[in-house]
Amino acid sequence: MSSLVDRIAPPRMGTGFRWLLGSSWVSNIGDGVALAAGPLLVASQTSNAFLVAMAALLGLVPPFVGPIVYLFLRPPDSIEERRDRDLENRALEERLADRD
Repeated sequence: MSSLVDRIAPPRMGTGFRWLLGSSWVSNIGDGVALAAGPLLVASQTSNAFLVAMAALLGLVPPFVGPIVYLFLRPPDSIEERRDRDLENRALEERLADRD
């Protein structure tokens, strides 16, 4: 068994790499179980195929929702910070132009 582990995660990579690899595998297995459990739970409650398909589709949506919502509904602070950065950059460019 240890030779298999050594082939997959050689000792020269260090224990940190082994922990990272193991945690990645556990996380992926958990994601797979959750992705499979949602539609199965809906299928156990209803026989409507459309609802089961929607449950499967909604299981794939969450990773994409956050960035899309943030893209359109940015907090006002981030917009003001960007404007402040633009003003600072303009002032810096003017100072540099005055030097020349």
